[in-house]
Amino acid sequence: MRKVYGIGINDVKESTKNSTYKAWSNMLKRCYKLNSGAIVCKQWLTYSNFKSWYEVTSERIRATGYQGKLELDKDLNCQNGLMYSSNDCTLLPPEVNILLAKLGCTSRNTTGLAGVSQLTGNQRTKPYSVSNRIDGKETQHTFKTPEEAYSYRLGYFVGRIESFLEAYSDMLKAQCRYHSLVRLSSIEAVAQFESMDTMVKSCG
Repeated sequence: MRKVYGIGINDVKESTKNSTYKAWSNMLKRCYKLNSGAIVCKQWLTYSNFKSWYEVTSERIRATGYQGKLELDKDLNCQNGLMYSSNDCTLLPPEVNILLAKLGCTSRNTTGLAGVSQLTGNQRTKPYSVSNRIDGKETQHTFKTPEEAYSYRLGYFVGRIESFLEAYSDMLKAQCRYHSLVRLSSIEAVAQFESMDTMVKSCG
């Protein structure tokens, strides 16, 4: 049997076109082709095991009334988690997953602050910027100092997290992940999260 990305075992016939298989395949791709640094637990290397978890979890979520798209996340329950497993993973709406992916030092630059950019041009009165994207629309806000820009960024993230807690409370509780998001609902918590993320990635 040919293994998926050299390691995964697809033991379910005629499964390669459904969304559950695509989630499994993309997980393997990130870990074993793109070398993201994460790994998949031994149980989930066999597709039928992942499929069972995914379908049961999806049914719990659908029972709460949420009918939107779901994406596989491994970081909400364990910051900078390196393992895809039933203990660590969560199914999230895309907008929540995208926001969590933007937390941290992936967007660090010469300002030394996550998400804060320095605009070119010596005549600018507000040379520091923060960009946000909501519903496909990107907005840019400018500030006099990088500290002001980062303060705005923190407030923005907290506001978005609070809105997610209200909108998706039932589906998060169905996965026992509500309090995992609650812990990020303050400026101090987001700043600490990003500081920890920077430290971990700088050591990687």
